[in-house]
Amino acid sequence: VPLWFLPLRLQSAPSVAPTGTGGEPTAAGISPEGPGIEGGTDAYAAPGPIAPKPQPDFQPDFFLLGLVWCAGLGVYFLSGGIRLIRYRRRISRLEVHAPPPYMKHCLQEALESSNISHHPKIQICAEVATPMLTGIFSPVILLPDIQFSPEQLTLILTHELLHYKRKDLWFKAAVYLANGMHWFNPFCWLYRREVNLLCELSCDEGVAAGLETDKKKEYGRAILQILSEAKANENPLCAAFGGGKR
Repeated sequence: VPLWFLPLRLQSAPSVAPTGTGGEPTAAGISPEGPGIEGGTDAYAAPGPIAPKPQPDFQPDFFLLGLVWCAGLGVYFLSGGIRLIRYRRRISRLEVHAPPPYMKHCLQEALESSNISHHPKIQICAEVATPMLTGIFSPVILLPDIQFSPEQLTLILTHELLHYKRKDLWFKAAVYLANGMHWFNPFCWLYRREVNLLCELSCDEGVAAGLETDKKKEYGRAILQILSEAKANENPLCAAFGGGKR
């Protein structure tokens, strides 16, 4: 077919190979002088070291924090141990005597109300301002040398027996240990304080749950009498571990 018959004339593809000096083709991107910039070899040099990432300015010293925690823990348990030893010594030196005979009937009614078959040892102590249950391994109920009516005494013994039945001393000891582990947390101190208060309120509620109105009033008068005596005769033993003021 004659080429003049076609509407377009075919042209040969242009050459992409660059020509060097004198029209000689050379490889693309390669200078006749050699690789690199201006004939050097930097284009094939190994990459340099990677710059490290910037570190934060504040880095906690966990060893120092551990020392501070151990120091606070030691102070907490040392002070608590000293208070407990002093408390036990004072308790052992107190003059106690057996309860009067009429208390046996009150104790029997308290055992039936609290639904337990055995009870801890009961002693009367003039140095104690409020009734308390003390001693984890050998619990003892200490009663102040106050003249209570038989009804009041039955309700007071029921309150302390509920502490004994619910093992509140063991629970308070566990809270005390947890507070020592988290001595730096103010909420743990508030929690320990609330636990002591709630244990007392829970036993008061347990005593008053099945009482008639007249006996509830009698129980309220017994509590007020104990609080008045405690206020007039403040004793550090009442605030010691294992007991508390109402």
